[in-house]
Amino acid sequence: TNGTDFARKAGDFFIEDKVIALYLNEIGRLIRNFSDEREWLKDYSNMELVQNFLEHWQDNSEIVELVNADNQAIENASKEFKREEDEIWENIISELRSEKK
Repeated sequence: TNGTDFARKAGDFFIEDKVIALYLNEIGRLIRNFSDEREWLKDYSNMELVQNFLEHWQDNSEIVELVNADNQAIENASKEFKREEDEIWENIISELRSEKK
């Protein structure tokens, strides 16, 4: 697995959607709790706050830079992980070949 797989129970094929919804709700709570205008936000649901954030995140250059840097870090980590896996696999194959000789 890639670390994001969820066990399915009793035919529940939508567990990923449920987990994502719970995360989004928590993100909405974070938006609300970090806001200087909490009182103004009381009439909005957490999901509405997330929706607004997602609709306008590209308007904030600091957020765009942060997301781009994070995406690059994730890509670099994935490449390094694959490189390490390939190296381990090559070592195993080399050892098997040397044992046959």
